[in-house]
Amino acid sequence: MLSLRILGSLCLVCVVACNAATSMVDMQNTPNPDAAAATVGKCDALGTVGTWAKISPSGVGNTQALTLDPFNVGTVWLGASSISKVGAGGVYKSTDCGATFTHVNTGNNGTMVDNAAIWSMAVDYIDPGVLYVVGAYGSLGVWKSTNDGVDWTQLIPPKSEAANILAGGFIASVVMDPTDHLHLVVAPHGGCAAPYDPICVGETFDGGGTWRFAHLPGDGWAEQAGPYIISGGTWVYSTLFAGTWSTTDSGANWKLLSTVGGSSGGEFAHRPLARHTDGNYYLPGFNHNGLLQSTDGIAWTFTPIDEISYTLGFAIGDGNFYVGDGNGANYKVAAASDLTKWSNYPPAPAMHGSSYLEYDEAHHILYSSNFEGGLWRIVTR
Repeated sequence: MLSLRILGSLCLVCVVACNAATSMVDMQNTPNPDAAAATVGKCDALGTVGTWAKISPSGVGNTQALTLDPFNVGTVWLGASSISKVGAGGVYKSTDCGATFTHVNTGNNGTMVDNAAIWSMAVDYIDPGVLYVVGAYGSLGVWKSTNDGVDWTQLIPPKSEAANILAGGFIASVVMDPTDHLHLVVAPHGGCAAPYDPICVGETFDGGGTWRFAHLPGDGWAEQAGPYIISGGTWVYSTLFAGTWSTTDSGANWKLLSTVGGSSGGEFAHRPLARHTDGNYYLPGFNHNGLLQSTDGIAWTFTPIDEISYTLGFAIGDGNFYVGDGNGANYKVAAASDLTKWSNYPPAPAMHGSSYLEYDEAHHILYSSNFEGGLWRIVTR
């Protein structure tokens, strides 16, 4: 996993800066018109402004995929890993901005979800209580819950066609279409079997009931590479060293965006890649480190960020952009009005490489999930 720490999960993020009264959560997107408006939960005793607080669930030593609930602002979803032997695994939910967490996967197949590294997650923004997680380095495949994470169904069973094609069911990421909640793509953590070799993607239009497959560009599988759906057949394929690619026909043809270099985080997606309220899409850049920006999800430009060695975590909220360095204890912040001027932001005491950042605009909280460094939050104002 490169230098990204043991079983690290990263996440490139696109987050919506939401209006507390009417919006969904920080999904960096213009909310889907069919999605319900979110309610704002009550979060007390948030701590001192500008000071990080560790909020990892009790018994969890490796925090991974992190996302905010689309229906209840203040509700946090977290995936953990038991594979690194530093604590419990599973899926955790907080309804009070991370003050307390409940281990939710206690029903059917709950132990299977516990015995995995939950490094990619997708929460349905239309149907409450529906979520998908990737089980890696343990209980492989893609797991789906329709009752708030209590019971789980395997969508890529062992020895199924999908598992045989997609690296034996070893899945790297699950990504939801920001315009169609039943449309998802999954990328394998390894090569694909013929006739979809050397590397491919699985696609479903019915929430994982059935699958089709399409080629991804390149000579083979690579760490931290993965696709994101812009809308329908328009996707972006993010790779660290082989560039950033786009397709407008669901993977039938790919175009290398040679002017922007690589982009990071594709393997560990935890939120739809959706349009921000300023009209742009954003991805963390790689090789030169910074941000990629696009108005249509097809043509991208690059803005560098100094003193960041590996842009991974990324969130937007309250008029600011936040990025985290995946290789060290370093956060940066910039005003959305000028992304050429970045300032240092206080590091979490146990950074361990920032991967997943989320921003709750209603409560002015920045969250950071840092693998074995744990889960942290900071009240920004």
